[in-house]
Amino acid sequence: AAVQHGWYDNTRRVLEYLKNANQQCDVVSPAGYFSYEEADHNAFMQRCASVTPAEVIQAVETGYDQTSGLWTQKNAEYAKQYNVGYVVYEGGQHMQPWMQGDWCYNNAVWDAQIHPKMYDLYMRNFRKHTEPEVNCSLFMAFSYMGGRQSKYGSWGHLESLNQVGGNYMSIAPKYQALLDANAPKGSVPVARVNQAATADSFTPYPNPAQTEFSVGGLTGAATVELVGPQGKVVYRRTQVDSRTMLSLAGLPSGLYMVRIQVPGQATVTRKLVKN
Repeated sequence: AAVQHGWYDNTRRVLEYLKNANQQCDVVSPAGYFSYEEADHNAFMQRCASVTPAEVIQAVETGYDQTSGLWTQKNAEYAKQYNVGYVVYEGGQHMQPWMQGDWCYNNAVWDAQIHPKMYDLYMRNFRKHTEPEVNCSLFMAFSYMGGRQSKYGSWGHLESLNQVGGNYMSIAPKYQALLDANAPKGSVPVARVNQAATADSFTPYPNPAQTEFSVGGLTGAATVELVGPQGKVVYRRTQVDSRTMLSLAGLPSGLYMVRIQVPGQATVTRKLVKN
């Protein structure tokens, strides 16, 4: 039974109708999207071109528990009440320019699609769906490939076949999330979404940077060191995750090495340019 994710009382009505008609379904199937809200759009319009991709991501992150996360939880409660399974017929990010308009902040929405923190949003959404209270047994991501800079939505997890085999945390973090969360057919994808990202996904962003940067793919236990042109550590911070902003204040422009240390994994080094 296909239902509307954000209108969860309609899910109750559909399941109640089917039960009373003695036509109970096997599974209930809402969508599984997340996005920012109208209040965020209004705030973006006050800032226009100065809105950053990270701020768009943060708006979605801040509102998740009151929007998409809540909707998933409520739909799952009704699925459990009526003793049916839970699947998602399509889902992922729904971060298009508000009402498909030509707004002054559109570029930030499009660039948010390839921000490393998009990976974290995806994994948060997958973790929600694999909680025991939800127990989603199938999540269909929409869609495999498509253009990014469209006011009608940046639906593709890849933008072209030319991206296959690239560093997905830099060019297609949504696709990297799909790879990391995927599970064998017939299993419930719980284990992999709770694992740390692989070292290949650790990516400084933005790069080049000016005053600060973050490292995509981290889950909260990393130590990050910044090594200057003379081989000396000029900055060090512990307990870093992908939301941590690392300062470049006071450092001269040039090429730096970002040394990333995660317990139980080999140290990873990445290049970072400060403008």
